[in-house]
Amino acid sequence: MNAIIRLAVFALTSFAFLWPLKMVLAGKRHFEVFIGVSQLATSVLYNTCKALDTNIVLEEKQWHAMNNIISTTYGLLLLIHMQANRSEGFDMFLRYVAFSAVWIAQERDHYWDATNTAVVSLLFIISTVGKWTYLGRLPPYNWGNMIRGLLIIGVTGCIWFASMQSAFDAYGILHGVSQIGAAWALTYLWSSVPMDRYRKSDVLLPHAYF
Repeated sequence: MNAIIRLAVFALTSFAFLWPLKMVLAGKRHFEVFIGVSQLATSVLYNTCKALDTNIVLEEKQWHAMNNIISTTYGLLLLIHMQANRSEGFDMFLRYVAFSAVWIAQERDHYWDATNTAVVSLLFIISTVGKWTYLGRLPPYNWGNMIRGLLIIGVTGCIWFASMQSAFDAYGILHGVSQIGAAWALTYLWSSVPMDRYRKSDVLLPHAYF
């Protein structure tokens, strides 16, 4: 019975990430779609293994490690999206850099020490904030969605931290709530930047960075 409850909470709440994935699919950008689908798949498989204490092709730890890479890359792709660059080619370049950098950082961190991964994430945060500071103007955001997304992700972070205390959250209820909260926040954040901002679509090289 406990396993069924944990499966319902851990695995089924992973499907909440279908909400932001719908926004990613609307953008029709192949690498974002690949990462979005992979994030959902690895999350479901990792959480199912964790809930049932079993292996599905790979061990739980392996799915967890893979999900760390994909989920962190997913976050960096969102930051690139929030830069609202006008060149699709430049964004394509940044996406591949993000994925490669996260993978290397995770290898150096042995997947469980987040030091190098945090440095990579911080660099992308600085580049996103730095762009708009350098240009001296506000980004073309839907600020209502942006503020909602940031507030929800802040609350969700606190819930996720509490869920890490396994004795306090034996059935994973807080873990499930944090997954739903993260998906809800991501939906707002993805929708806060215009999807049709590019001058050209999927060009090989960038013609204009901003």
